[in-house]
Amino acid sequence: MKWVERTVGEDPADFYRLNYSGYNRSRLAREDFALYRTLSRRHMLDSTIPADEKVVELGRKGRWNSSRFGEDPVAYYHAYYEGLTRGELIKAEAALYQKLKADGLLVCVPKMSKDEIREKARKVNIKKSRIGRYPLAYYRENYNGVTRGELGKLDCALYARLRRDKLLDKVPRVFQDFGDDPVAYYHKHHNGLTRGQLQRVNQSLYHRLRRDGFLHEVPTMQR
Repeated sequence: MKWVERTVGEDPADFYRLNYSGYNRSRLAREDFALYRTLSRRHMLDSTIPADEKVVELGRKGRWNSSRFGEDPVAYYHAYYEGLTRGELIKAEAALYQKLKADGLLVCVPKMSKDEIREKARKVNIKKSRIGRYPLAYYRENYNGVTRGELGKLDCALYARLRRDKLLDKVPRVFQDFGDDPVAYYHKHHNGLTRGQLQRVNQSLYHRLRRDGFLHEVPTMQR
């Protein structure tokens, strides 16, 4: 029976004793990594599966290499390199790193430190919050000139954020007056600009041309 099949609320140490009694850390990690990880995260490894004393003694005497980690290289890692990431471990002791990798036990060594994980999470959160702290600046950079109605269709999240921050009055209600011929306006004021360039300098005209089906009049690249 695997840890993922357990009864909700079951104690991981009791589960280990019932299903894996006598397994060392490395064998448990191979057989049921979910249970191994749970014991590790709850700081219950030492009390549940003591490290192999032969392995620890070899380390104390400096009498080990890639073939002398005994049957429990995971225990050795915890005894001497606890907390090191994979990148740090390969620099500190390449032989142990290679042994864990060869035995399929590298999953027991974190890819990143806790600080690196927190920093990555922070960057992900920033990326997810694409609008950032200044929604008006985001609007001007990405939708400058687009009316409120069009903005609500193109980016409802930004529209809602501007309204919540009481900045919606900074967004025009109507399109800039291009008359009945936005294509003529383009040729008169922005002739030669590509679609990307026009979108940056006059998004209102860009979206008007796109809405009216005339965007093909604007080149996709410099002529």
